This record gives sequence, structure tokens and C-alpha cells, in this order.
Amino acid sequence: MPEKILSKASAEDLPATVKITLPEKNEFYMMIYFIGYSILAIGIGIFFFGPDEVTYNVLLGPTFEQILLANGLTVATLGLAICGLAGALKKKSLENYLIATMAKTIDALDFDDEDVPEGYELSMVWLDECTFRVAFVEKDEVLDAMLGSAS
Repeated sequence: MPEKILSKASAEDLPATVKITLPEKNEFYMMIYFIGYSILAIGIGIFFFGPDEVTYNVLLGPTFEQILLANGLTVATLGLAICGLAGALKKKSLENYLIATMAKTIDALDFDDEDVPEGYELSMVWLDECTFRVAFVEKDEVLDAMLGSAS
């Protein structure tokens, strides 16, 4: 008989297969990467293919376009800085996603350390991204499995 998939497992249900709903991933950083790489490409393009000299009216000063044409590497540096910001946002987004996934995993287990029988440990094996199998296994089996995989 196939094992029932649970959304919440207590100590009496083990061994059991548990399925959790994953939190949403925040991928806002992808748009920031796109903006940063676009600005970087524009800056490099201005540096290599832009004019050799820029002239402007002394009384009126340079226009925004003339300032960009005179500072291609500065524009490229701004693009790199934005890409660095996107990298930091990506790291924080992935940390938050992993913390939320771990919280949902812990919430799916409806027992604590005192419910684990003497001489046993909790074993969790992920079957796919949102399904895992949880059971109590003897401590000796865990040690043997760890030593067996090391050799």
C-alpha cells in the first residue's frame, strides 16, 4: 500500500512523507542586473566608440548628453556598481528564501526533540524540492551511513 503524503507529521506518524508549499522567490534583483549591465554596456560603448573630443558652449555649459559622452568610463563604473548592488540583493533574497523554506519545514514537523525515542535520531531525506521523507533511525545506522559514504 503506498504511503500517504502528509502536510504535517507528528511523532506517531513516522516514518512519513511530508510535502510543504514553498515560499515565493523574490527575483527583483534580476531587473537590477539588467539595468546595471545595460548601463555598463553603454559606458563601454561610449568609451570605445564615442567622440575623441566634446565641445560645448562656455556660457551655457555642457548638456547631459555631452557630459555622458565625456565620461564613458564613469558611466561604465556606475553600471558595475549597480551590478554589485544586484549581487547583494540576490544574496539577501536567497538567504530569506532558505530561511522561509526551513521555517516551513520545521512547521511541518509537529513534534520536538523530547518526542525522539532514546537511541534514535531524526532522519530527513529530500525526495524533491518540496517533498521529504522523515523517520526515526538508530544512531548506529546514522554513524554507519556517514562512515560508509566517506570511504
